[in-house]
Amino acid sequence: MPDDRSSWAAACSWRAAPERASTTPPFEATLLLRDHTELHDVVRRVEAADAIIAFRQRASLPKGLSAETLERVSAALAQHPDASAAELGEVLSISRVSARRYLEHLASTGRALRSLDYSTKGRPGTRYRANEPVGILGTVSQIVRD
Repeated sequence: MPDDRSSWAAACSWRAAPERASTTPPFEATLLLRDHTELHDVVRRVEAADAIIAFRQRASLPKGLSAETLERVSAALAQHPDASAAELGEVLSISRVSARRYLEHLASTGRALRSLDYSTKGRPGTRYRANEPVGILGTVSQIVRD
């Protein structure tokens, strides 16, 4: 069995020989080109599918969450820093469990920070606060104040 380099050179040599210019390429080169083209098409399709999945994960909310309630929870969290799910649920007139689901979504997307509160007896409670991204110009609250 010939090594890969010699078979590749033989498969491509039909182009270099002027006396064979009218002949078709060897069968092996045709198969190699077809396989390369098919592989390239598969890679493009997989990359496109990955981009669609990533976009859907960024743009969509988990099942059961609504954009309107998410904005209400986010606004309430900005007004009540270091609040628990029960406290925000009471402020918004929604259940503690619903408030916790929205707060956990905000925390998983980086829009809120969670911390454990060990001051209570028994299991520690979870407190949430809005995450203010720091950029070149400073925090969001600094930009609004100035």
